[in-house]
Amino acid sequence: MMQIEEILSKRSNAKAKHQLWHSLYEDVYSLFMPERNLYETTSEGTDRTYQVYSSAGVKAADNFVNKMQQSIVPSNLKWMKLEAGPLIPNEAKNDVNAFLENVTDLFFHIVHSSNFDISTQEFFYDLFVGTACLLIQKGKDKNNPISYVAIPNKNVFFEEGIDKKIDTIFREFKLKNELIKRQWDDADYTPSPKEKTTEKELLECTYYDYDLEKWIYSVILMEKKEKIVERKLNTNPWVITRWSVTPEETNGRGPAIKALPDMKMLNKIKEYSIRNFALKLYPPFTAADDGILDPDKFVIDPGAINIVERNGGPNGPSIAPLPVGGDVNLEQFQMEETKMDIKNITFDTQLPSLSGPVRSATEIAERIRDLQIDIGAAFGRIMKEMIRPIVIRSIDILMQSGFIPKDPQTNKAIFNIKDLDEYLIKIKITSPIAKQQDLEELQSISNAIQLSYNINPEIAQSVYKIDEMLEYIGQKSGVPAKFLRNKQDRDTYLQNIQSQINNQKEQELTQETQAEVIKNESRK
Repeated sequence: MMQIEEILSKRSNAKAKHQLWHSLYEDVYSLFMPERNLYETTSEGTDRTYQVYSSAGVKAADNFVNKMQQSIVPSNLKWMKLEAGPLIPNEAKNDVNAFLENVTDLFFHIVHSSNFDISTQEFFYDLFVGTACLLIQKGKDKNNPISYVAIPNKNVFFEEGIDKKIDTIFREFKLKNELIKRQWDDADYTPSPKEKTTEKELLECTYYDYDLEKWIYSVILMEKKEKIVERKLNTNPWVITRWSVTPEETNGRGPAIKALPDMKMLNKIKEYSIRNFALKLYPPFTAADDGILDPDKFVIDPGAINIVERNGGPNGPSIAPLPVGGDVNLEQFQMEETKMDIKNITFDTQLPSLSGPVRSATEIAERIRDLQIDIGAAFGRIMKEMIRPIVIRSIDILMQSGFIPKDPQTNKAIFNIKDLDEYLIKIKITSPIAKQQDLEELQSISNAIQLSYNINPEIAQSVYKIDEMLEYIGQKSGVPAKFLRNKQDRDTYLQNIQSQINNQKEQELTQETQAEVIKNESRK
């Protein structure tokens, strides 16, 4: 494990790299999310929108967050499920899936009753810029077993290890003396009674120890340069997600950074437009004078009067408005074009307005599909750096807290947290954006079956494994495992059906035989 000197040295290097991003991130936050701009030093309650002339950036940020939350982790819905992986034998998959379905239900019961939805909303605001940070810790009581806290990216800096995976995370913050033991009940720290309300500077360091194959979580009291907390964890408590990463960089670049040039131009156009509007509404004036115009005294403000030699020739009016330039139509066209560029970059595309021309159902469906394709470009990284770490860390805490039942015979965990490796246990994403991909696959299967049966039903029956195909369709459609029969149950069910058919045929044959006997007897 690292000593304090090594931790502080790595912290300095990571912080120096992080500070290179401050200027860029400050520009982005000031135009898109001024109220969340921690990169500008201001006091509490300060108006942070004094330089913002257009609300297009704020609207784009809000719409992005709402769209991402509803597409990736919608509130009060199950956006993932645990399933048996490819290494589980087929005959055991249904039983394993039934157990994992109960674990999934427990997971979402706890997640939806926690502060997860609130924290992920703040998380997506930072992801809009490029880098988002979420800290997942064990809760303080059984009513709140998991704590989710979105940490502003200004206070978090990190380093990448092998395979460009983040393996070292630092956070600097202040905390009151009296709260340190409440935050970490295992902290080796006793505050002085006189300093209970005094804030102390702390450094959180989380890194992966490749020798121990554990995550080491430490808290350092910067005043004395000593560790007050040190824990060995099975999983990383941090979820660091980046929208996209360019070579030789560790921090992420999000849609807001890509739209920053357009947003700067729109903000400046809006500023000049407002000034021009004031001049047109209450223009400055010129007044005739025999003297020579002094540029230093010429005022271009609404209602200002400037002394000039003459207005409109020797017989011009004594006072006249100063001609004010600017083409309102050109300004409006440029602003609308820039707004549309910002919307396209930030995925702020919406359905056609109801007040516009009539749109066909096909056009609306295609626009929804285009939106899902656009968001899907970053879905792979979000899956790897957000969804999987959240699920694995949360399940780990639930296992440690005793929420997931153990094997009654051995009193041991039925599965290990390392089993969530996509081979033994896989995390199946069921959010709206992932369901769309499943529906497209099911549509292809349905079209193939329909076309085959139209050509030749008998051959189609011999080509397709209809029973397994229907089971696959049920799984892809999200049918719970408890409602699906495994192969053994299906064989038993089909045998019972065949037995009933045979019994019915025997009864019909017996009835026909008896009727024939009666008929022959009557003839005698």
